[in-house]
Formats: sequence, structure tokens, C-alpha cells
Amino acid sequence: GVGVTVAVHTSAGTLPILANGTQEQVDRFVPPLAQGHELAAFALTESGSGSDAGAMRTHADHGEPQRITGTKQWITNGSYAHTFIVFAQDNGRPSAFLVRRGAEGFSAPREEEKMGLHSSSTADLVLERTPAERLGAPGAGMRGDQAATAQGLVQRGMGAQQHRMGIVAVLRAQRHTHTHVRLQAVTAVVQRLLQTSASLWATATEPVSELLPISSATKQLRPNCA
Repeated sequence: GVGVTVAVHTSAGTLPILANGTQEQVDRFVPPLAQGHELAAFALTESGSGSDAGAMRTHADHGEPQRITGTKQWITNGSYAHTFIVFAQDNGRPSAFLVRRGAEGFSAPREEEKMGLHSSSTADLVLERTPAERLGAPGAGMRGDQAATAQGLVQRGMGAQQHRMGIVAVLRAQRHTHTHVRLQAVTAVVQRLLQTSASLWATATEPVSELLPISSATKQLRPNCA
């Protein structure tokens, strides 16, 4: 979960600002993100269009500042991020915008209930005429989201692989520990049996056949080894 959080924060949330932002935007947004004081998120996915930027319904108006209206789903870091790269239709073309947490009309009303990666936030976003500032050229959102998504998938894939490797390492360690504990227990039992047997043999004054009587029926079933 932590690997996914950091991967999205870095590759999908911060690097696009460095690559496409104005110098003023870079100076304002990147330092707190790079220093770890703030968290970034990448808001593209919608319930009706998935990650297809050309089919999304979130849209931006043409006022000053521009305002975004729409919903986003399954946004990593959605409940805790400070800066969001939000994609919206802009004159029929997808553009990228920067939105700050706490802006008017912005909310993260629901955290996704996942089967795993619970340390990583995955949330829905709602934007109701939320003030935003453009990131990059108008209509360049398709190129920006493809590059950021590719980087994010690579890093998230690496994070998932590390997660799986960690699980395997833990299971191997547990198996080794469990096997060692079981071996110690079996060894102790065998030692006690040997000690008991030795005591019986040392104190026996009667033949073993008398100490361990065998019924006549059992004797008839025993093979003749003579």
C-alpha cells in the first residue's frame, strides 16, 4: 500500500507538474510535494468511462478562474492528497487542471472498501464548480494522462512485485520457524520415549514377554519366523 501511495504521488501526481507546468506552478506546487509535506493525486478515472479521457463527462467552464464539475472514482490518495491533477473536457478536448484540497465545491465523500492495500487511500471525488487552474496546453490532457499513466503503471507494477516478494519472504520465514518448532517438539517426545524405554529395560526382572503379554489369539496371527 505504501509503495502504491508513493508511486502515484511521484510519477502520476508530481512529475506531470514538472513536465507541463509553468515555472510559477512548479515553484509553487513542487517543493512541498518533493519535501514530503504534501501528497499528490491523479484524478482521471470515472465510473462511466474508466480511464478513457476522451469519453469522460467531467467538464470545465470558461470563466476566470475556470471551474470543474464532475465526479471521479478509484482515485489513489484521494482522501489525503493536497494537490490533484484533474482531467476534464475543455471545449470537447481533455485538458489537465490543478485542484487544491479544500477548494470550493471539492469533496472526497467515500473511501473505497478494498480487499487489500488498506494502507493506500482509494476514494471517490466530487467537484461542483470547483476552481481550477490549467496544467499544460488546452486539449493536451490526452498526452499528459497517457504519459503519467504509463509511468504510474510501471511503478505500481514494481510496487506490487515488491509486495508479493515481501509476502513470500514472510511465508518462508514462518514456514522455517514452524518447521523448526515442530522438529524441536518431535525431538523432545522421542527423547522422552527413549528415556522411558531405557528405564524399563534397566529395571526389568522378568522376560519382556511377561512384561508385554501377548494373547494366544495374537500369537496365532504372528508369522513363524523360525
